[in-house]
Amino acid sequence: MKFKEITKILSQAGTHGIIICREDKEEEIERWKELFEKADLKIICIIKSNIGGSEVVDSNDLINVKLTNLERERSSNEITSNIRVLAEILLPDLQ
Repeated sequence: MKFKEITKILSQAGTHGIIICREDKEEEIERWKELFEKADLKIICIIKSNIGGSEVVDSNDLINVKLTNLERERSSNEITSNIRVLAEILLPDLQ
């Protein structure tokens, strides 16, 4: 799908943006920032993942998150405390 097509879909369907990307792919994060900007969507969170290291959730105007050891097949019993903190920040109505 072309950049222009993705921007059109996002601007028609979305109100806010969350970027999830590997920590070592800064150029991809910048590309997504540009895409959301062109779609006139406010980025509310950037999640960077890495194989190891410390997990961090920093909540200011933009929520910045570093998560480690993400697995696509992770069960709900294995959700880390930082993922729970992020969920509480993003979804206050569920608390």
